[in-house]
Amino acid sequence: MEQKELDALWQLNALVMIEPLPAKLDLAYMVSTSDDAAEPIIENAKKLKKIYPKIKVALAAYKEPSIYCGHKTWPEQLKENYKPEEIFIIDMPSNHKQPINTFTEMNYLYQLFLSHDNIGFWVNNICLVAAQFHQLRSYISLVSVLFKNHNYPDYPDYYKVCNFISSPADWSDIVTHSQGTVRASRCELLLNERDRIIKYYKKGDLIAPSKVLDY
Repeated sequence: MEQKELDALWQLNALVMIEPLPAKLDLAYMVSTSDDAAEPIIENAKKLKKIYPKIKVALAAYKEPSIYCGHKTWPEQLKENYKPEEIFIIDMPSNHKQPINTFTEMNYLYQLFLSHDNIGFWVNNICLVAAQFHQLRSYISLVSVLFKNHNYPDYPDYYKVCNFISSPADWSDIVTHSQGTVRASRCELLLNERDRIIKYYKKGDLIAPSKVLDY
């Protein structure tokens, strides 16, 4: 990756961490993670409901076997804040049909945006809620999906994506990531995520960080 894009990547990382919330949000999406990294995500989803009383929440349901089991426990932990009809579960493909990764998950989230007739509301303003170390790749992945499907910047700015990182977590905590293949501190995983972003950018899944920065 050329230096221009590396610089844009680090600018994005800083912006994602301090981004202010917009005036309106339709949907909070809880990006899949392991149970040992999930607590801040759950707390942030609860906080968003207090800020935006009409917001809905969505999360993915992965086929077994998978360490991503949020669909089994997160709705129960959210029930004091969200009504059952405000929680949307996105069924993910089995891992022998499509690779289990963040880009695949964001493609399926995008399909939820398109199914407004089935879910009963339009999704225009989306907030991603992810583990701190995973927030940047989640954001770049979703914006990449939007670019690939809508030919930005020619397409009207219909979808607005923001990030929310509020609940604290110890950067030295050891947690599981990447479908259970990596176990390290949150700080180490943040550095590892940069390498993954570069890898998927070179593969063609992710658009250039400078384009995301312009978005």
